[in-house]
Amino acid sequence: MKAARIWFVGACIGVLLLGGASVARAQRRADVPASDPAERGPAAKRPPPDPTAELVRRLMTEGSEDEDLAWLYSNADEYSPSELTGEPIPVPAFPERGEGSPREWDPRWQKFGLANYLLTGVGLAVNIASSAIPEAPDRWRSQNSLDEWGRRNLGYDDYESGRWARDLSDVLTSLNMAYPVLIDALVVTYWYRQSPELAEQMALISAEAAAVAALLQGPVSGFTSRERPYGRDCGTKIPADLDDCAQVKRYRSFFSGHTSMAFATAGVTCSHHLTHRVFGDAAADGIACGAAMLSAGTVGAMRIVGRQHYVTDVLAGAAIGTLSGIGVPWLFHYGPVARSGAASDFHVTLRPMANGISVGGGF
Repeated sequence: MKAARIWFVGACIGVLLLGGASVARAQRRADVPASDPAERGPAAKRPPPDPTAELVRRLMTEGSEDEDLAWLYSNADEYSPSELTGEPIPVPAFPERGEGSPREWDPRWQKFGLANYLLTGVGLAVNIASSAIPEAPDRWRSQNSLDEWGRRNLGYDDYESGRWARDLSDVLTSLNMAYPVLIDALVVTYWYRQSPELAEQMALISAEAAAVAALLQGPVSGFTSRERPYGRDCGTKIPADLDDCAQVKRYRSFFSGHTSMAFATAGVTCSHHLTHRVFGDAAADGIACGAAMLSAGTVGAMRIVGRQHYVTDVLAGAAIGTLSGIGVPWLFHYGPVARSGAASDFHVTLRPMANGISVGGGF
């Protein structure tokens, strides 16, 4: 039995070796190309084509139904879409300098003159000087139900928690002040519409409206000396040595300077867009005016939330600011009074006094 198994295994190995040799000889014959196609036998047929190579050939063939994938196998810098993908959405080009239609200054309007320069300078100077007015804590002690309701329900009990509202009001006020000068006057009117005369007048009028609001706000807040809503907590919930408690600004509550300045610049923005069609589209100009007013309203709300002002402080600031932003351009430049020339007779006078100066004006 053992000898039989050995014989059987040896026979199998011999068969395998003979078969392998035959396959090797056949393969060598197939690899040798025939000099004449007639000499090639059935075993010399070509191997089937590579599927991957065939797919690449089809993708690279123009007019193929799969041409949308051709860019995967090409070095083309541009890709032309087919019916499968449709046309690409065009990207609007950036506006270029002088591309917009120009705007002209109407000769019936009153340009910025000497009196306007004086009014603007005096307004800013008076506002800065009003910071030196000493506080008088006992000057305003009255309270009303509206202000007390706002302090209880709208303002933060924790003074530090309202810091975000105060920061937001600072940012929005700065944006409102910058917008009519940087965007409307400088970018759109001067650069895009190439109207330097109108751009200059718009920037000056914007500064004048803000200066009038500042002229009114500084002295009023200094002389009324109303304590801010957070002032009652100084020394209890708020450290007494905190800057907001120790400095004179604690008694500058009425009326809100942030609110009046935001509404003044929002009002002058509306005046420019309605008068000059800055964007050239009624809807777009209306949106710009509405957005500026909404931003100003947010400033006022944040001053209440951050316990910087009472409700009546904000309402008064909004009223004064709006009157300045709309009234100054209308009175001194665009309105019937300005067109009649009466506004050009406006003058500002400074009179020395024993303890300072007085500011007056007239027509």
